[in-house]
Amino acid sequence: MDSPTPKQPQDEEAIMQAFKQRQGRERLADLLTFISLGIIVVLAWYYTQRGVPAGDLLWLPLSFLGVVIAAAVFTQWNWCCPACGSALAGLSVKIDAWFTPEPLNCPHCQAKLS
Repeated sequence: MDSPTPKQPQDEEAIMQAFKQRQGRERLADLLTFISLGIIVVLAWYYTQRGVPAGDLLWLPLSFLGVVIAAAVFTQWNWCCPACGSALAGLSVKIDAWFTPEPLNCPHCQAKLS
């Protein structure tokens, strides 16, 4: 039996739905990343105002770096085409997916994503 191709009409809806789920996960991850980074910045300000020695605050920049790395790894894992599995074109596709009402297509397999 032939495996269906991503361009068949019955698969197009499933691909678009899977992409919409990936968009939702990405938006949630972005929100959590910004909240986490904001908390770290506020803690850094608070502790420096309290006079805590800089040597005792090494965990703050490491936490900041850890959140940034975790967000980048998650985005790399999440932000791929549901039809062919290839990575999408990075930040430009992510920005387009957030703000552009135009339909998005995978740059590799041309599957309709939105």
